[in-house]
Amino acid sequence: SERKNGAKLAETKLNFIQIPSRNQYPQASLMDLEIVSFEWHKSNSILAVLCKTVGKPKWSVRLFQFTKDSLIYRSGHSELPEGSAEHRYYDMTIKWLNDDIFVVPKYKENNLDTIAVFPYKFDKKSVKIVPWSQDKCLKGLKHSSFIPSSNGTHFLLACLDGNNSNSYGKVDLYAIFDNQINFCQNMEFGLGVEKIEWDEGGRLFLVQMTRKKDND
Repeated sequence: SERKNGAKLAETKLNFIQIPSRNQYPQASLMDLEIVSFEWHKSNSILAVLCKTVGKPKWSVRLFQFTKDSLIYRSGHSELPEGSAEHRYYDMTIKWLNDDIFVVPKYKENNLDTIAVFPYKFDKKSVKIVPWSQDKCLKGLKHSSFIPSSNGTHFLLACLDGNNSNSYGKVDLYAIFDNQINFCQNMEFGLGVEKIEWDEGGRLFLVQMTRKKDND
């Protein structure tokens, strides 16, 4: 990343190197954008790059689709929701679930972490992501973490934020089937939930909890 006068972001450049040949794809230049995270599709040929502007953040996803036989890629730029003036998003997560990208913004409501879940389809023709219909989004959820299964068929919404005493330890299970998000089950754990992880097959998940003593 290059900054003007050490402050304002001017440009971010991406270099793509093929392994094991070490040949380089053309460099990608992102003007006035900061890269937040990367997320590879399971095919290892599509890269999703989560970006935001500096200052009052605007969020976007840049997709890169790479060829396997020649050093060429196609790319597309998709804008993401910004949130309302009252509930401006301060954090954003993107995750591939099969051929869909789930966008999970986080904001504060009554000083507590609250998230939404927006599913997007990958459009191969434009190399962009296209939102599912509005009625398939989840909003205003008193959780702090989005935890998808490894096989892309389920995800968990969990509150791992101890400051949210009303929701701390609550975990909701959702299933993804036929372009639908279906609520499955609510679970409440009385102890402090520290960590949740899915197994590699997406059949089981482990909840790590801690019981704290009164004098801790």
